[in-house]
Amino acid sequence: MFTNGTGTSYVYLNHNDNAWKTSSDSTKKENYRAADGEDVLVKIGRFRLGSWNYKGQDAKRYRHYGPMAQDWFTAFGHDGIGVIGNDTSLSSADVDGIAYIAIQALERRTAMLQKTTAEMKTLKEELSSLRTRVSEMEDLKAELSEMRTMLRKFSENNPGSQDNSNVGTVIPHHNTGNVGRPVGIAE
Repeated sequence: MFTNGTGTSYVYLNHNDNAWKTSSDSTKKENYRAADGEDVLVKIGRFRLGSWNYKGQDAKRYRHYGPMAQDWFTAFGHDGIGVIGNDTSLSSADVDGIAYIAIQALERRTAMLQKTTAEMKTLKEELSSLRTRVSEMEDLKAELSEMRTMLRKFSENNPGSQDNSNVGTVIPHHNTGNVGRPVGIAE
């Protein structure tokens, strides 16, 4: 069944089908305008979603889930080119279209989240390595401080060796024949 005179918009139901098919052929479409998936997600987040029944229906037997047409039309009824739908009904083709836009936006978010998670894992490993190195440096600093204290005590206990600037430096001792003995090391 065609719904316009040009034959570009139609619905049909084949034998044994359980749902209407609608035209979606790209060669029959024009004035394409991309949608912002993140904007779609924000708008869907503002909907009054829940369960409900139509007035006059038995609320215990006939319940439904879904958005309100007014919320839908406010969010998606104007695309900057024209009007889409109305504020009292929903087109299943438009609902499907918005769902696909939202799914695509969620897929992009998922990819970004996976990338960020991988980066965070790398940064955590680097941080752990740096913490280990800092701990090792703190241990070395404490060891160096201990050695300085020992050197100071050595200097205090050996008044003849006031100048310890060469402690640990190898200098030749020509008068003793002990070439290469470190300064400050007792025999």
